[in-house]
Amino acid sequence: MILSEESINPISDYLRLDYSVRHYLEEAIHATPNFTASREKIFNNNLKLATDSQADNSLIARTITTKQDRNPNSGIIAYDKNPLVEGTRYRNLTPREAFLLMGFTEESFDNLTIKNPSEDVKRAFLTQAKLLKLAGNSIVVDVLCGIFKQMDYINTHILPQDDKESQSLSDFGLEINIL
Repeated sequence: MILSEESINPISDYLRLDYSVRHYLEEAIHATPNFTASREKIFNNNLKLATDSQADNSLIARTITTKQDRNPNSGIIAYDKNPLVEGTRYRNLTPREAFLLMGFTEESFDNLTIKNPSEDVKRAFLTQAKLLKLAGNSIVVDVLCGIFKQMDYINTHILPQDDKESQSLSDFGLEINIL
C-alpha cells in the first residue's frame, strides 16, 4: 500500500516546539547534547526537522532508533537564533516526540511518565535514554494495526472459506479497533 501525500501528517504534528509549555521546554533542554566535534558531524549530516520553533513540514523523520545521539539519526531540531542551552546548535528528538512519531498518543506518553516508578527520589526507573530505547524498539502502532487488518482480510476474504478451518483474529483474542 502506498500512502498519498494527504495521508501523511506534517512533522509539526509530532514535534513539541512550544517552549512556553514548561514540560516541553524541560524535555527539549534534556535532549540538547553538549556540542563536541563528533556532534558537529551529527549536526551537519542529519535532517533538520525544525529550526528554533519552526518545523519543516516538507520533511519526514527517519527511522526512530534506540539511540538518537548518533549519526545518522531520525532528525534534529537546529538552534539558529534561540538556543535553549548556551553553546549548542541543536537538540535531538525528545522521548515524547519519538513516541508520538511511533503512533502513541500524548496521553499515553504522559501516563507512562506519570506512572514511572522511582528507584529513589532522584532517579526514575525509566530514564530518558530508556524511554528512547522503548520507542526505538517499537513498531509504529498504525502499521501494526494495518498488518492485522490485512491478515484478517486475507483470512476472511481470500483463503478458502471452510467454517471448520477458518479462523479470524478474534478467535485468538485479538480485537482491532481502528479509528
